[in-house]
Amino acid sequence: MKFYDQNGAAKAYLDEDGETIYAWGGKPLAYLDGENIYSFEGKHLGWFEDGWVIDHDGGHSYFTDGAADGPFKPFKQFENVKGFKEFLPFKGFQEFVPFKPFRSAGWGKNLFG
Repeated sequence: MKFYDQNGAAKAYLDEDGETIYAWGGKPLAYLDGENIYSFEGKHLGWFEDGWVIDHDGGHSYFTDGAADGPFKPFKQFENVKGFKEFLPFKGFQEFVPFKPFRSAGWGKNLFG
């Protein structure tokens, strides 16, 4: 599964394990725990819902091919070759999950850098 930004650029992808999110260049960025997305340091980054990555303000940060609703999705850009996967860091203690905000109709923050 690929994650695209508001410009249609492929920024990250979900590994075959269904949990680890890598930057397109191969750096491990975050992981899924149910619908929650955490950094490897344990910081809660947002939620994965209806094919969208939702930030703490309710903004739509990234979309996947299966994304439903949300803001207008741009045309997807040509994808560069993926980099080699780096080693996974250890997972830190998870922060408490904040209250989920109402989803906005607009784009959100760049959570994956």
